Amino acid sequence: MQQLSAALAAVGVATLRFNYPYSERGRGMDPEPVRLATVRAAAALAAEHAAGLPLFAGGHSMSGRMFTLAQSREPIEGVRGLVCFAFPLHSGAPDVARAQHLRELKVPLLFLSGTRDKMAERSLFSQVAAGLPLATLHWIETADHSFAALKSRASSEPVFDELARLTAAWMGSRGR
Repeated sequence: MQQLSAALAAVGVATLRFNYPYSERGRGMDPEPVRLATVRAAAALAAEHAAGLPLFAGGHSMSGRMFTLAQSREPIEGVRGLVCFAFPLHSGAPDVARAQHLRELKVPLLFLSGTRDKMAERSLFSQVAAGLPLATLHWIETADHSFAALKSRASSEPVFDELARLTAAWMGSRGR
């Protein structure tokens, strides 16, 4: 996340990074209510520091999913949109059960996913995104779930620079 945060800063997007309690403890996984409370607290802290700037929320993998879940259950005050880097559509066999709540969202969504991400089967995720009128899905060629890309990648643009550029442009089109 440090590389992504630095790339976003380079294009004028400020970020707030945080840890879940289980990360601080170094073991186990927090129950879902704790993870949802954590992302809400992070969004509130970001809003405090944003001093009236447009607020977008999201994160990589589970954090992106937690922000979408939280927003679908009760809108997070001030959030103009959600950005999900490597949204974990499924953890085992490809299915869409984890995407059901996305239909409840009333804010724009940006999904950035690698074409080799084993947690987001491409044709399935494309179908999910196509059914969400406020969603934009962008595929990062040859990238995996961590955005590691193959040397055979056609683009010479570094992956994190591409992610940052696309995110900044998307936010800008929504009043950043």
